[in-house]
Amino acid sequence: LLIDFDPQANLTDGMGIKEEEFKLSIYDLLKGNAKLEDVILERNGLSIIPANILLARTDKELLDNPQKYYMLKKGLKESENFDYVLIDCLPSLGILTLNALMAANEVYIPLQPEYFALKGIRKLLDAVDFVKEEGNNNLTITGMIYNRFDPRKIHHREVAAKVRESFGNKLFYTFIRENIALPESSSYGKSIFEYKPNCHGVEDYSWLCKRIVKSEKSR
Repeated sequence: LLIDFDPQANLTDGMGIKEEEFKLSIYDLLKGNAKLEDVILERNGLSIIPANILLARTDKELLDNPQKYYMLKKGLKESENFDYVLIDCLPSLGILTLNALMAANEVYIPLQPEYFALKGIRKLLDAVDFVKEEGNNNLTITGMIYNRFDPRKIHHREVAAKVRESFGNKLFYTFIRENIALPESSSYGKSIFEYKPNCHGVEDYSWLCKRIVKSEKSR
């Protein structure tokens, strides 16, 4: 199950789902106006909960709700039929991201290997600590995904080394190399496996999938 939890709805759009194709979205599940089965779409063998700009309302609408960090977890209580539930978060730390962390068991950090991205990691670590204090004690950071990585660039290698210094062998590290086919596939609403099955993107993401499954089986 893929959950688009970003008001920009890039996951929804990248899967080729147009807004006119659905009436209910993750916003309706979060607000308690729909059940899980009501908001799920099927596309390319995957179950997807789409998003739209309505999701941007939630920070203000949930601000005074005492259960504001638990709304997604409550909405996903019937999700045990899925082998994996992946939540695509927006790149900022607000009520939405804290909802995702409260509902999750693991965190995978996609990181563009640049200096300012390192500052974002520190903020995310603080958010994970906050969520643990609020009750999700089992939340763990499992993997680091270096996105658009170019091994020829010294700065990319330096950032990767600094991250490993901070986390050591507690995480697994995966490198997604720079590959024009990846943004192209999203623009066509196709997965990279369907769009260009012999490119580096397929090789890198296949390896990432295997690492996720392997890390789960080892626990």
